[in-house]
Amino acid sequence: MNLLNQKLPLILASGSPRRIELLKNAGFEFTIAPADIDETPRPREMPMDAALRLAMAKAQAVSASLTNPSLVLAADTLIAFQNSIIGKPNSPEHAFSLLKQLLGTSHEVITGFYLLKTHPKPIPLLWDAIISKVSMRNAQDDEEIWDYIKTGEPMDKAGAYALQGIGQKFVESVEGSHNNVIGLPIEAILPVLKQYAS
Repeated sequence: MNLLNQKLPLILASGSPRRIELLKNAGFEFTIAPADIDETPRPREMPMDAALRLAMAKAQAVSASLTNPSLVLAADTLIAFQNSIIGKPNSPEHAFSLLKQLLGTSHEVITGFYLLKTHPKPIPLLWDAIISKVSMRNAQDDEEIWDYIKTGEPMDKAGAYALQGIGQKFVESVEGSHNNVIGLPIEAILPVLKQYAS
């Protein structure tokens, strides 16, 4: 068998429950190995560049620790609002501030992904950054925002909301991939994964 086309075990360089679920629903078996990297965007770094750079760094960090031939899939999801990166809230008050900023407007959700083959040396197979546009309604009042924050859902989500959770009540429309907003544009990766994953 040609080594380039050899079927390999898949490793997801993420502990995200959303990415795990999307990959499982696509029918893949895989190992979970979250990458430990600094995810701080660089000064003046554009959101798309940051998402792709971080996905690549995660894939490379995980692949560096592997000794057996494998496929490594990594992703990084960022929210861009007026060309600025919106991260995860660090407190309920920060979550409130982020939601007040996003509600009643539109923003972009960008997921960078990077798939590499580790043997005999790291070979990139696929990489890209996918953009979806999310339009959100205004909150009825501040109490509606605080009620949502009290559920705890916003606290580990970029932009302080989850499309696949309670936060969908604020979303009016999504242009582009819904899976991308959740954290992994699986439809863009599927053909190559089917070709190489065991």
